[in-house]
Formats: sequence, structure tokens, C-alpha cells
Amino acid sequence: MSDTDAAVSKAYGVYKLKNMYGRKFWGIERSTFLIDPKGKVTHLFRRVKVDAHLDEVLSALKELKRV
Repeated sequence: MSDTDAAVSKAYGVYKLKNMYGRKFWGIERSTFLIDPKGKVTHLFRRVKVDAHLDEVLSALKELKRV
């Protein structure tokens, strides 16, 4: 499924006005949401950088498993 009208991105607050080299445009802020089986957002990672992000997410998943 694709978010062609950006409704989901807007609902999660990740559809933002961006600025690159003086050019402004609308786009998605790279983010990760961990959502439990009941639909509750348990962890939120904003402005994700690729390096070490996997380790952060795996650590958060292990934390959830302990709870």
C-alpha cells in the first residue's frame, strides 16, 4: 500500500516542509515507529540517521520483549 495522498504521513507528523540548497519542498522526514500488537506506538525515532539505527531499533524491540 502506498500513501499517495500523504494522509498517513501527515497523521504521524512526518510530512514536513524541507529546504535543500535554498529550494523548499514538501517531503517525508525519515522516521521509525514501533507499534505494538494493540496498535499503540511504543517507540518513536525522529530524524533517523542510517548509521547505528538498526541497533537502536533492535534494542528497543528487546526492551519491549522484556515488558
